[in-house]
Amino acid sequence: MSKTVGGPTQSIEQSLCPFCQASNACMANTKSACWCFQVKVPQELRNLLPVDKQNTACICNDCITQFNQNQQAFSLNLPASFLS
Repeated sequence: MSKTVGGPTQSIEQSLCPFCQASNACMANTKSACWCFQVKVPQELRNLLPVDKQNTACICNDCITQFNQNQQAFSLNLPASFLS
């Protein structure tokens, strides 16, 4: 079962990456160790999230990898809603 956070107008699905909306495969709320505990998520990447999406859901490994490979290209491909 997935969990959403936020009010009626802005809910955030915790099982989805806030950037690409794909499954983030996070298992932090289970008894298993999660992949996200072993990966450093750059602060610069986290800072790209709108304030209302920060610290609400894990960023997927694909987005972390894409950002680490080319920060500028990743930033240029963000949805317009991230730029306001």
